[in-house]
Amino acid sequence: MKKNWQSILTVIMAILLIVCLIQINSLTDRVNQLNTNFTSQINIVRDSINSISRSVNDSLEQQASILSDAVWEYGKIDLEKRTAEVEVTITPKEYDTNTHAYVSAGTQSFPLTLNNGSFVGTLELPMFQETYLDKVRFVEGNDTRTEKLDWYFAPMDEALPSIYADLSFNYSQSTVKDGKCPVNLDGDLNVNIDGANGVEIESIVLKVSDGKNDIMRKDITNEVSSDRDGSMTPEAALSLASGESRYFYYSVNENLTLESNNKYTVYCELIDANGLCYRSELLELNVDDKSASLGDVTDCGSRASVYDSKGNLLYKEQ
Repeated sequence: MKKNWQSILTVIMAILLIVCLIQINSLTDRVNQLNTNFTSQINIVRDSINSISRSVNDSLEQQASILSDAVWEYGKIDLEKRTAEVEVTITPKEYDTNTHAYVSAGTQSFPLTLNNGSFVGTLELPMFQETYLDKVRFVEGNDTRTEKLDWYFAPMDEALPSIYADLSFNYSQSTVKDGKCPVNLDGDLNVNIDGANGVEIESIVLKVSDGKNDIMRKDITNEVSSDRDGSMTPEAALSLASGESRYFYYSVNENLTLESNNKYTVYCELIDANGLCYRSELLELNVDDKSASLGDVTDCGSRASVYDSKGNLLYKEQ
């Protein structure tokens, strides 16, 4: 009987221990939940304080500013002149008929004209350069008032597409024999186009150059596939409206015969309806007197360089 009571007591103690553990676990969960809620409330309060602080700072800056409004937008883009117009409208809080206004880009200054209470002007900026307008100046006799602008312009991003191309190359060692080195150019060509202001691609070319001449040039315009296959014709896929993007791919399998002691570069070129050439460096092959090896292409993966119809370089990503 005594042993039975001991067993019963042990069972009761075990049950009580389990109940205590469950309660402790429940209390732990509640404490963790309270901590989470408390942290969440603190973050909400911090966000509210930061929001109030930003609003106060914005209000103080607005009150301290000598401007009531300052806006700009792109105007006419001239591919032949390689320029882009930027239309500027700046409204000061105070002015008179003797006030003259200028916006500045470094040491360069652009005058504005007073029109219905605002100073306006059309700036002609170089398309293939970045321009930073840092301030506006209001001159009244010997007095000058200045306001910071922080306006940044990259007209090329507005006017021309961003094109990126890469080649997933399957390389196998090739050896030189009698001054010649056979190389199988095998891989997948991928081309991504962001249409920006719209673009019409007329041709896509894969080529290999020794730095002086093209030893291979293949027009693959009608052979590429796109992410719009089945939903539009290949011709339509090459015409991108403003803001459209497109992806093209092509399986490369070309047998080349390269000269020893020479360097070769594989390119992809896209020509648009304006005659501009977008060139991407895909691969470099170095051939010595024994074999061919892969070189370093510093521009691989960069935005395509832009050339005019005469081969003059207009833009190269730095």
